[in-house]
Amino acid sequence: MQIVEIVFHIATSGPTMLPVDHSHALYGAIKNAVPAFATCDHLGIHVMRGTASGDGQILLDSKDARLRMRMPTEFIPQALQLAGRALRVYGSRFCVGTASVALLQPAPTLWARMVTRKFDGHDKQLAEVSLQKDILEAYPNAAFTIKRARTIRIHQKQILGFEVLADNLTPEDSVQLQSFGFGGRRAFGCGIFVSLGATNGN
Repeated sequence: MQIVEIVFHIATSGPTMLPVDHSHALYGAIKNAVPAFATCDHLGIHVMRGTASGDGQILLDSKDARLRMRMPTEFIPQALQLAGRALRVYGSRFCVGTASVALLQPAPTLWARMVTRKFDGHDKQLAEVSLQKDILEAYPNAAFTIKRARTIRIHQKQILGFEVLADNLTPEDSVQLQSFGFGGRRAFGCGIFVSLGATNGN
């Protein structure tokens, strides 16, 4: 199975604000527009990038904002159905424009905004130790740094996760980690690894 990244340009008619924690609503809007995504295994949806406003919101800019998704190649036709659609997320509306499709390229260092697992309890220190153990078992030849804790809200529940930096990856491990991520909830922006040049601070 080959995973690709699809990047859509975004058009806004004026200042468009989204909560920093918008991944659940974004996934819902995408499913409403293209119901086939409800059955897409290995779907990853990046959180939207924007300029932080300091009040838990980000401002989308039509020049820079993108909708970025990862999926198996067989879902490319369904993804292209998003072009020309308007998505409404938490009351904000933006239009999905043209798309480009790119293969995932190996990079020795990758970063994930948030990685989550089914942790036992809510103790951050124990969860961090558990995540470090699990990810090293999966990629024993790489080096991982577990960084700050983050949370997202899904179905009225606060989900714990951690920012993760992966280093010393072989080309094969790098493409594998980018393709299938690590942990759960990739449709909500979790467990998606990108090269350092593609990171953002939202």
